[in-house]
Amino acid sequence: MDSLTVLERRFVVGALAVLGLTLLVCGGVATQVAIAHMARDAAVCGPLNGHCGWCYGATGLLIGALTAFGLAARVGWAKGQATSRAA
Repeated sequence: MDSLTVLERRFVVGALAVLGLTLLVCGGVATQVAIAHMARDAAVCGPLNGHCGWCYGATGLLIGALTAFGLAARVGWAKGQATSRAA
């Protein structure tokens, strides 16, 4: 990522932010489905019996969203190197 120009860096940051938002929305929907599933099938899935794929899927999507936001912030804050190359 050190060889990106300012325009390329902005594009990458925007793409990562859109990816993060998409994963966040999907994680929110999966969380709602997991909560409904736990309420409906508490004997099979829940805090006392272990969690299922809905719970792990929702957690994975939310962790992916946070990772995308963190990477976008890291690439965006490292713009000093790109600015010095563009000049």
